[in-house]
Amino acid sequence: MTIITLTKVLILAQLTSSGAQYIRHTLCAQLYRGTCRPSCFFQETQRPSTYDRLCFVGVCCRQADGTWSQWSAWSTCSVTCGQGERRRSRTCISGFCSGQDFQIQPCADNPCSTNRCGEEILHSRILGGQNILKCTWPYTPLVSIRVYYNPTLSNNFNFGNLTVCGGAIISDQYILTSAVCATALYGPNAAGVRHSTRVVIGNYDSRIVDYGRDGRPEDSIELEEVKIHKDYDNVTTSNNIALFKLRTRIQYNNCKLPACLEPQRTSTTSTRDVPEVDDTCIMASVGVKSNHIGEPSNIPQQARIKLYSRQLTEGIVRHVYPQFLPDGVVIGRTENPSVQTCLFDWGGIVVCRKSNKWWLRGIISTNNCLVSNGGTATPEPPIFITEVANYRQWIDTCVTNFHSCPTLPF
Repeated sequence: MTIITLTKVLILAQLTSSGAQYIRHTLCAQLYRGTCRPSCFFQETQRPSTYDRLCFVGVCCRQADGTWSQWSAWSTCSVTCGQGERRRSRTCISGFCSGQDFQIQPCADNPCSTNRCGEEILHSRILGGQNILKCTWPYTPLVSIRVYYNPTLSNNFNFGNLTVCGGAIISDQYILTSAVCATALYGPNAAGVRHSTRVVIGNYDSRIVDYGRDGRPEDSIELEEVKIHKDYDNVTTSNNIALFKLRTRIQYNNCKLPACLEPQRTSTTSTRDVPEVDDTCIMASVGVKSNHIGEPSNIPQQARIKLYSRQLTEGIVRHVYPQFLPDGVVIGRTENPSVQTCLFDWGGIVVCRKSNKWWLRGIISTNNCLVSNGGTATPEPPIFITEVANYRQWIDTCVTNFHSCPTLPF
């Protein structure tokens, strides 16, 4: 406090000889980084020392042009994702330097959600299911595959802006779905339908445009390319899995997040890590409300589902269902037989809880509503779910180099 007061006193001191304002030479140098010209000194015979002499403020105590150091390198960004800032600085080496000694610029304007798969970020048209909760896990990876009206196409493909399948976000440019959903979009002869198809991401109610907490709207993205697993069989629906590459990248927010993928499944891990009956699972999709009138649901539906292991699935099919078991699938069973998968639920997601995360265990391969007789058929028709972990190596290979992805011949 004493130093500040003394400084003010010295700066504001007025020594009147001719009504002019003076400042000590030492303060001119220290406070203004200036220099008193010798000719401007006020001659005081009682003050022989130059540094005790007085100097006219302003003209005589001139502020010398300063010299700045070079700018420092930019600092690291203050955040690793989202909107942050970085700084750089410089130092006044000599004289009086005008301008700022630091600069700030924005940085890291990228999403924070790329590595948050499966996490709870907030506190389907499956028959008999319930509406999903908007923008909450485990539903944020779910997408709608929608075909829009195109007057150049034949009536076979002009559905009138219809959601025909579901799918799952696995990265900001790739969607995992069923091969059933991809066959009409696959190959050079399907270019017209493919160009009329959009993957709608972050949509809750198909009647309106939905927005995330960041104000970003849902994405509606054109397909760039389609790949179907090389061993897919459209008769038996074995290996019923496909990948879509999007033409532009997804802008992640709380309504659009990728699914967690389990490691490649082997015969050893399937018996060691997968329970015979997994009752932590939920399925969600975008099909129809009713198998009688084919009325689409505006909001995706969800339902609890139990997944059986492949070993248990093989035993059930062998003794209960007189049918061929497709490769790569397991049986899913809802708690209530009247809750079924139906038209356009193909590609819908099945997520299961493990280690405090939701994992993408499967995608809906086939529906059972058309043969279930309203849930009263005996035995209850199965819902076949394609296990994603059986195809993790194929997925990784395709995402790494989509053009060399092992795929079904045209």
